[in-house]
Amino acid sequence: MAAEKKKAADLMKLDLYGLLGVLSDAAEKDIKSAYRKKALKCHPDKNPDNPQSAQLFQQLTDALEILSDPVTRARYDTLLQAKKNALLRARELDVKRRKLKEDLEARERGAQEVRLSEDELERQLQRDIEKLRKEGSKTLEEENRRMREMLREELTRAREQAVAEIECSRLKIKWDSKLGSYDEPELRRLLKRYGKIAVLVVSRKKSGSAIVEFEETRSAQSAHRYEKGLSRNPIMLSWASGTGPKEAQASISSKVTFPPGTARSVQDDLDFENMVLAKMRAKAQEQVRQSELL
Repeated sequence: MAAEKKKAADLMKLDLYGLLGVLSDAAEKDIKSAYRKKALKCHPDKNPDNPQSAQLFQQLTDALEILSDPVTRARYDTLLQAKKNALLRARELDVKRRKLKEDLEARERGAQEVRLSEDELERQLQRDIEKLRKEGSKTLEEENRRMREMLREELTRAREQAVAEIECSRLKIKWDSKLGSYDEPELRRLLKRYGKIAVLVVSRKKSGSAIVEFEETRSAQSAHRYEKGLSRNPIMLSWASGTGPKEAQASISSKVTFPPGTARSVQDDLDFENMVLAKMRAKAQEQVRQSELL
């Protein structure tokens, strides 16, 4: 209970509208929109090693919780205005400090009454916050659901982008085996001028065939455009996926879909995607070696 009161007291020191980046007369939909935009950037699942992000995310969540409830927001607005008025009076007192003692004492008595009123407002606001947390906030639940969906969208894009990058870096190599053969060192010598090679495999099943994967897409593009092999036995390079980088990217963009909500947490999704992305290149290299296309 003491911790909750301290947390509520700390909230009262913040400008919740300024925290969200909205005006004090902002509509509820604008407050929610600002919350989603800021909360997505500092979500703990996206910044697991940054405690400041977690603290800011919690403050944003508290701000949404308070400002999306009409009664609590009204009390907060009253308290905020009272604090602004008190600050203005303090400035006036500083400017007019040379006035007569009686005038100053009268102002101090008025300020004391205002402080008492502010204390009561603050206590009431703390009670409102505690009540909201006990009853649960439907608005907060809805925003958290949207946040999970937005994170899943980002994960889907990242996964599809990783697949596209691998596909756009891989080329098939063909030559006429009747005119001679190419071995792995000879092909590597011809192709390394375009960039670093991740995988190069000469097929044992099918003569006159190999496959190469560059570490960068632009290296594969240059090799595809310029490399012709030796004049005595030309080689032909084609995209292993059947499409070039631009076509592959367009295909990925057109078929991205977002999965429906599931019971699994966002952190589970992140852990799973990190594992997949970490293993993807090793798996792709193994697939190159075992490719049935060769």
